[in-house]
Amino acid sequence: MRHIALIFIALVCASCSESKENLRDKICDLQNQVSELQEQLSEKLGINRTTVTMWELGKSVPRPDKLAKLAKIL
Repeated sequence: MRHIALIFIALVCASCSESKENLRDKICDLQNQVSELQEQLSEKLGINRTTVTMWELGKSVPRPDKLAKLAKIL
């Protein structure tokens, strides 16, 4: 959900005064940042990045052992 919020913020800011190319660049940058954060978290938890994405989308929930590690990390 965080990545959706970041993209929404970029869209709102861009609609004020920026060009389409600049908006595209901002969205790409934000998506890259989200991807990097997901990768870092997945490495710390010993899981795939797609698992983190599924948690963010509410399509799955962490197992108890991963939930404990997640709580320590966050």
